[in-house]
Amino acid sequence: MTKTFQMKLDSIQPSQLYISSKKLDSIMKSLERSKPVSVEPIPIKKLGNQVIFVDGHTRALAAFLLGLSEVPVYWEDEELDWEEYEICVEWCKKEGIHTISDLKNRIVSHKDYQVLWLDKCRKMQQDLEAERKTRGSVTNGNEVTHSKLLAVKNKFQQAGVEWVIFAGAAASCYGSKREITDIDILVRCDDLAKARTALKDVDLGGFDIGCGAEIRTAQGQCLFFLDDKMIERASWRKLFGVVVPVMSVEDNIILKAILQRGEDKGKHDIEDIKSMIAHEKIDLQYLEERMEKCQAGKRVKQLLKSLIPSLS
Repeated sequence: MTKTFQMKLDSIQPSQLYISSKKLDSIMKSLERSKPVSVEPIPIKKLGNQVIFVDGHTRALAAFLLGLSEVPVYWEDEELDWEEYEICVEWCKKEGIHTISDLKNRIVSHKDYQVLWLDKCRKMQQDLEAERKTRGSVTNGNEVTHSKLLAVKNKFQQAGVEWVIFAGAAASCYGSKREITDIDILVRCDDLAKARTALKDVDLGGFDIGCGAEIRTAQGQCLFFLDDKMIERASWRKLFGVVVPVMSVEDNIILKAILQRGEDKGKHDIEDIKSMIAHEKIDLQYLEERMEKCQAGKRVKQLLKSLIPSLS
C-alpha cells in the first residue's frame, strides 16, 4: 500500500502553467461538501533538489483556496519522462510559478486551458520525440560527452547531490559560441566527498568537479561557493543533448568577472560575459546582491559598468 503523509503546499514546486476553471469548480464543490475538507492524496517526485507535483495541481490549488496549508501526498513510484518534467518546471520558473499559490491568477476557461496548456504540452512532446529520433546534437564525437553527462546526472540524482554546470559550459548555454573544451560542475562543499563517491565508476575525462574557492584578486579576496540561492536560481538547459541544472546567468557572469582571465591564459572570461549579456535578460538586483555575497562588488562592478550601462 502506498504510504501517504502531509506536506506543506509552499514546499512543492508546480510543473503546470494553467488551471482549468471547469475542473477547479468541480473539485471545489466536492471539497466544500466534505467536513472536514478531505483532499485525495497528490503524487510528488524529487527533481534534482526540488520536490515537484507530478499531477493533482487542481486539487492542490483547491486546497489552498479553501485555506489549507498542507495536503496529503505520496511518492510517485512510476517511471516518468524526466525530460518532459524538467521542461515543464523550467517553464514554470520562467513565469514566476514557484508554489501552488502562484497559480491562483492563472485560472482559465477549459477551452483556453486546452490551447494554453494541453496543446503546448503536446507540441513539446512531439518536438522531444522528434529530437530523440535524430539526436544529432550528440554527433561528431559528442556521444561520449553526452553519455558521461547523462551518467553524472543520474548518479547525482540517486545520491541526492545538488549540483550545477558553471563556467565555460554554462556560458555556452547562455549564448557563447565558443567550443566547449571541458565541463565544470559545482557541488556543495559538504557534498564533495559524496559526489566523488557517486561518480567513482564514471570516466570523468573532460569533466572537473569542485565546490568553489576563495579567489584572490587585486581588489581583495572573493568567495565563490555553491549555496541555496544558486541552487534556487539555477536554470534547466540542454547541454550535449542532456537537460541539466545550469548556474544562473547572473552568478556565472560574477564568476567570470571575478576571474577576468584572457587569451594569455587560454581563457575567454570577458568574451563570455559579453555573449551572456547579449543573449540573456539580466536580473540587475540579483546580480548586485550576489556581488556583495561573494565580496566581489568592487572588482565586478568596475568591469560590468562598462558592459551594462544600467548597473548602478
